Amino acid sequence: MESFIPFVLRIMENVLSSVLIEPLN
Repeated sequence: MESFIPFVLRIMENVLSSVLIEPLN
């Protein structure tokens, strides 16, 4: 379970970055 948390955080970071960057283009 310990290795699952960073995986989720990384996915959330990717999704958030794509959502935040897309309107700027």
